[in-house]
Amino acid sequence: MKSKTKKIIILIVILLFFIGDFVLYQYLHRFIYNNDTAVGNTTGNLMNGGRFCEVDGKIYFSNPADDDALYRMNSDCSSIKKLSSDKATAINVYGKYVYYVKNNFSRTAIEMGTRTNMYGVMRINTDGTSLTDLDDTKSKSAVLSGNYVFYEHYNDTDGLKLYKVKIDGKSNVQVLDYSIDTSSIFKNKIFYINKEAKNNIYSMDTKTGNISLEYEANAFKPDCSADYLYYIDLSKNYALMRVNRSNKTLEQVYASDTDKVINYNRSENKIYFVLEGDNSGLYRMNLNGSSVEKVTGGNISEVYCTSQYTFFIDFKGNTLMRIPTDGPITKIQNFYVKN
Repeated sequence: MKSKTKKIIILIVILLFFIGDFVLYQYLHRFIYNNDTAVGNTTGNLMNGGRFCEVDGKIYFSNPADDDALYRMNSDCSSIKKLSSDKATAINVYGKYVYYVKNNFSRTAIEMGTRTNMYGVMRINTDGTSLTDLDDTKSKSAVLSGNYVFYEHYNDTDGLKLYKVKIDGKSNVQVLDYSIDTSSIFKNKIFYINKEAKNNIYSMDTKTGNISLEYEANAFKPDCSADYLYYIDLSKNYALMRVNRSNKTLEQVYASDTDKVINYNRSENKIYFVLEGDNSGLYRMNLNGSSVEKVTGGNISEVYCTSQYTFFIDFKGNTLMRIPTDGPITKIQNFYVKN
């Protein structure tokens, strides 16, 4: 009798062990949803193509030295790791997941018969595991807001339209019957230029879908913060402007008679901007337009700000450089990451 009781106890202990192990596995591998205010990257980084994103001391980036594959490194550029071979743009990171747009178009891919797998809106764990295709569409811009990725969806019949997909991939719906650039986001609003309304700045609430006119201007590349709405004014020779959101006062941040501001990115303390004209190059200044510094001359295409470094790429797209984001610029460093 004692032997039988002992066997039953052992069986119960084993059963409880397997049940506990199963419950622990399910808990560790459960899908983790975001809070409603989650945002995946800064407007400035997304506006430049979304090839860099910094979260919790890590930088996720598209490596031009490895055919724009997805990489991760510490904020000081140490401990570099490759996460995916996909050509990644529009990188968004929140919690344990990375979201990005894949564009693997190449002659090699076509010759190998992998054409159907060349495009998509993707999700991958921050450690590079569990790659998931949220949508196999061609896309341009994409942004994470709450538990949805809003992105430009393309097909040959309808062209570009705005879609959203839930981060678990279970819901994919059309949001608008036309496309908007999703790069500019602040809290739960996407700010965009309405080309059908004289390039005025509009916003779309990502929770309700409501559309609102934010500011009337012949604008380009809007970027909203808590206090100001920044934009390039096409009617003022591409001057960089900002509007005080509380009193609607318009301020000129940078303007030139001979040069146009064609691109910019805003960090916590600085604005990096690209000029085209007699003094073409990359510059930086304080948020109010004071203390303008020339970083380098030439044709710069993309600028990405992180806490320690600002990265930029020339128009050829194959030379990645870095400088301190806030500190003195004593040297421009080529940043080449080998696979």
